[in-house]
Amino acid sequence: MVGLSVTKIHLFRDENVNFLICIGFMQKNELLLTHRE
Repeated sequence: MVGLSVTKIHLFRDENVNFLICIGFMQKNELLLTHRE
């Protein structure tokens, strides 16, 4: 049971990191687009 909960925490953390990276990437793209105009 402990192993399962640890794995869940690891998966959750990875998803959060991926989510933050996605948001950062989108914001960077928006900045680049606004600079181009």
